[in-house]
Amino acid sequence: MKNKIIFVLLLILSNFILNASTCVLEKKLIYDYRAYYNFETNQVLNVEDLATRYLDDQYQYLWVAPPDPSVPLYQKGRPIALLNYKGFDYSFLAGLVAEEKDGVRTYPVWVYENSDDSKVVIANKDGKELISFDREINYSPDWFVFNELFDFSEKEQDQQDWLLACYDPSRIVMRYDLIVGEDDLMAYVWEQSQPDLDELFIFSIPMAMRSSSVVSNLRFSAVNQLTNGVQLTVEWGEATLSDDELDFLYVLIWSTGIGLLRIQKK
Repeated sequence: MKNKIIFVLLLILSNFILNASTCVLEKKLIYDYRAYYNFETNQVLNVEDLATRYLDDQYQYLWVAPPDPSVPLYQKGRPIALLNYKGFDYSFLAGLVAEEKDGVRTYPVWVYENSDDSKVVIANKDGKELISFDREINYSPDWFVFNELFDFSEKEQDQQDWLLACYDPSRIVMRYDLIVGEDDLMAYVWEQSQPDLDELFIFSIPMAMRSSSVVSNLRFSAVNQLTNGVQLTVEWGEATLSDDELDFLYVLIWSTGIGLLRIQKK
């Protein structure tokens, strides 16, 4: 009887080891071809294309700019593949500075609007300007306030001045990680394709939502279910790049299809 029990236990153990080995093998063989295709079809074609992507993100993030005109909003955009070298000058490519993590190489660039002359500037990882673009002749940095805040003209002068400073487009600074060349793109997608099971079980969803990139000063801090809606809290706290910690946060509530936005003290 004892030998039979040992035999059954050995069978169970062998089956467990076989299944574990199969899982490891399957993990090694995973490659997200769809992700590679998405990178390939959405690759940046030239520096003008990169500047246009920044302007799109600039508009999106101006809506959630911190209510302190002295603090820029640093945001990390999605990684972008750069596969067509012919669309870029040699000086631009040569000026890129690599960053390597987990054996995967990317080339971060900073894109922002110069507050002095409104030029769109593309700089490398170290902040060295690689190229800049003039805006249209009739461009005004006040475009967001006049186009989106319909009651702007009805406010007092001091309120208008504050809104113009708060929604200054030059406050939005974007970082994009360029993946240059097919070899680096394949390595990047390969690394991203491998599921990290340890992190999946160790970190909960709230912890994941509280974590933020080192170049970002905007983060979700709470998600609460209401009777007829969901409350999301977005804050600028310790992750801000300002010398002083901000004490504002946004609370966005979706209730019966209506989004409500209010600012309150922390």
